[in-house]
Amino acid sequence: MSMVKFRRHKIELLTVSGTVLEQGTDYETDVYSTGTRVHIQNGHGFVNSPSISSSSTKHIKVWIQTTEGQEVCLEIDNSDMNFREGQSVTAVIAEVKKKGLRYVAAIQNKTTNTSEVTNLSKVQKELKILDLIPSSNAVVLQLILGFLALVVIAGNFRDVSDFVPPTPLILVVLRIIWLMIKSRSNQRHYKKAMLDALNT
Repeated sequence: MSMVKFRRHKIELLTVSGTVLEQGTDYETDVYSTGTRVHIQNGHGFVNSPSISSSSTKHIKVWIQTTEGQEVCLEIDNSDMNFREGQSVTAVIAEVKKKGLRYVAAIQNKTTNTSEVTNLSKVQKELKILDLIPSSNAVVLQLILGFLALVVIAGNFRDVSDFVPPTPLILVVLRIIWLMIKSRSNQRHYKKAMLDALNT
C-alpha cells in the first residue's frame, strides 16, 4: 500500500490483480428542465417554453477473482475500456478515510495492454482536487476580456495602451488564469500518480 497527498487529502492506494469473471454495464440518465415562464403586460405577453437537457453516466462493474482467490467488484464510471472473461487485470483502489470515500482510481487490462485513470468526475465532486477554478469564474473571465475587447474595438481609446484597467480587475484576471494553469498541473500530477501505482 502506498499514499499520495493532494490538497490536504491523503489518498491511500492499494493495488489488486486478478482474472475477469464477468462485466456488466448500466446507464444512468439525468434529465434537467428549466420552468416555463409566462409574462403578460397590458393584455400582451409571451410564453417561454421549458428548456430540457440531459446527461448520461455509464456504469461498468467488472467482477474479478484476485490472485488470493477473493471475488472483487470494480466499479468504473464513463470508461471506454472493455473486459472479457478470463482477461488479466490490475486495478488501483484509492481510499480517503477522512471522507469515507473508496473508488477505483486506475485500471489496466494486461491482456490487451490498455490502461486508464478512472472515476475522475467522482474524484472532483468529492475531493475538489482537480479543477480548482469553478466554471462560473471562467465565464466571468471571458465576459471581462470580451468587454475590454469591445471597448478597444469601439474606438473609445486610440489604442490598447490608453486603457489602464483598475488594479482589482487585473488581480482577478491573474488569479483566474493562475487557477486554470494550476488545475491542469493538478490533473497531470494526479493521473501520473495513479498510473505509476499500476506499475509498482
